[in-house]
Amino acid sequence: MTEFRAGSCQDGRERSARRFSLTPDEETPRKSQTDCHHRQTEQPSVEEREREGEKRERQSSRAWRKRERRWEVEREGETDRERNRAAERGRREREGGRERGRERERETEQPSVEGKREKEEGGERQTERETEQPSVEGEREREEKRERENRAAERGRREREGEERERETEQPSVEGEREKEKREREKEQPSVEGEREKEKREREKQSSRAWKERERRRRERERNRAAERGRREREGEEREREKQQGSMEGERERRRREREKQSSRVWEEERKRAIKKRERRRRERERGERGGEQGKRERERKRGGGEEIERENREREGREERGRGKREREGGEEEREGEKGGDRGEERIERG
Repeated sequence: MTEFRAGSCQDGRERSARRFSLTPDEETPRKSQTDCHHRQTEQPSVEEREREGEKRERQSSRAWRKRERRWEVEREGETDRERNRAAERGRREREGGRERGRERERETEQPSVEGKREKEEGGERQTERETEQPSVEGEREREEKRERENRAAERGRREREGEERERETEQPSVEGEREKEKREREKEQPSVEGEREKEKREREKQSSRAWKERERRRRERERNRAAERGRREREGEEREREKQQGSMEGERERRRREREKQSSRVWEEERKRAIKKRERRRRERERGERGGEQGKRERERKRGGGEEIERENREREGREERGRGKREREGGEEEREGEKGGDRGEERIERG
């Protein structure tokens, strides 16, 4: 759509852009008295032309749908009017038939007094027909009036349809082709809806089959999980029994190793203490020997013979060393005997 935009006036006043549109009772754009005299016209761009074409297409499709709906309503109204007219004719025929039937019954019941009754009732029927005549004529007039109005409405509808068809033929051929394709698609709509309904039913069947298959697989998975749980429980019980047996054997082995370690530790400590003691005595002897010959002689003289004393000292140290080695050997044998006895006691307890 072409837009008119106001620019800056020469006197420096800034004016905002204004959009002009046609009103139903105008043929030219409205112009304000305060508009600037130098305005620029912009040519529509490609995008605007495309948008306008899409808009016209939508409007034409909407107009077609509106016409379809209007025709359908008019067809329904015409069928309703035909139905009403047929019902009215049937009602009148039934009333006329009932009236003729009553007259025949009266004629068969009273043939002798027919002339007299005719004479008496002739005037009454005449007056009744005269009184009923205006209502029947009014009904006919109303019916004719409705028919004239319907014919006028039909003529107006046909004229409007002709004008719309002429306008449609004046539109570009591309839009006409699109409109024709759209009408064909709308005509084909029922078949498409039938296909969709068929596809929907097929999907429902497929979904029911898939649901059954899923249920079967779920039950199979549950059975497999239950079997797996049972197998794991059995394996766990077996492992627990093996673990208990292994723990008992491992406990015996651990105790034995602990005893061996303890005995070896005690023996090592005793050996270290003996070594330290020997070293201490050796150092003391060396210090005594380094005391000098004079001191030694003095000590020997005081004791009354140094050689005997020295010999006795050596013998005493030898006896002490032998006794200490014997005690160490006896202590090691006792520890080993104690370990053997402890193992035998544990075996007896386990067998018991």
